[in-house]
Amino acid sequence: MTVIAFTIGAALGLGVTLIAYGLGWFGRAGFWAGFFLGNAFLLVAHISAGDTVMACFSSVAAAICAFGWWNSGGGTRRRLRKFVRRFKGVRRTAPAGAAS
Repeated sequence: MTVIAFTIGAALGLGVTLIAYGLGWFGRAGFWAGFFLGNAFLLVAHISAGDTVMACFSSVAAAICAFGWWNSGGGTRRRLRKFVRRFKGVRRTAPAGAAS
C-alpha cells in the first residue's frame, strides 16, 4: 500500500512541477527542487518494494536533480549559508573540580 501511495505522490509531484514550470510559475530552482522531491518519493517507493535496480536509478536521478537545484541559482546557497551563520561553535571545557 505504501508503494502505491509514494508512486502516486511522485507522479503527481512530477506532473505538477512540469505544469508549473511550463506556465512560468517556477524558475529553474523550483523545477529542480520539484523533480528532486518526486524522485525522492520514487526512491522510497522502490526501496519499500524491494526493487533495488530501480532504487539505484531513482537515487541517481534524485542526486542529479539535487545537484541541479543547488547550482541553479535562486539564492539557495546564500540562504543556506545565512542560516548556518547563526550557529556558533562554543568551546566547552570540563569543570575545574572534576577529577578523573
